[in-house]
Amino acid sequence: MAEKRELPHIKILFKDSWTTFKGSVLNLFIVNIAMIVMYIALFAAAFIVALPFGAFSIFNAISTKTFTPAFYSSLGVVGVIFLVFIVLSVVVSLATQAATLLVVGNYKNKPKAIDSIKKGLSFALRIFLTGLLMSFIIIGGYFLFIIPGIFFCIIFSFSFYEIVLNKKGVISSMRRSYHIV
Repeated sequence: MAEKRELPHIKILFKDSWTTFKGSVLNLFIVNIAMIVMYIALFAAAFIVALPFGAFSIFNAISTKTFTPAFYSSLGVVGVIFLVFIVLSVVVSLATQAATLLVVGNYKNKPKAIDSIKKGLSFALRIFLTGLLMSFIIIGGYFLFIIPGIFFCIIFSFSFYEIVLNKKGVISSMRRSYHIV
């Protein structure tokens, strides 16, 4: 049988939290600024790529209500461009989330923000799949009744930490999160 461990006193927890925050605040700031810059660059790239394919002609056709076959082909191409933009934005968001966990989890080693972002990219797919699976389970719990949804939300709350900090897979991170809680 596993032994029960007690939490440290609240003063120790606050002191450790403050030390972690002070040790990682600059890198957290850099990671989040880098994320904002990446979003702006992605949006600008999508906009610049969409212009030659008739983004303005789409708006013109809508305002004049003249829908030609060229309008529909332009609409399809611009739609695909912005779909790619959305997918890349999700990848940037997941990589940033992983980078944030890496910066805070390894604050004593003083990891560089750019290295954390690069490492965070390798976790993006696992975080996405875990989030998707957790969402299905949690929403299913809410459909059964509200309490199971809240229960699932709580027991899977450490899954992303397990993926990033302990390099677990999708199912094993959810299993480990359940055992932690």
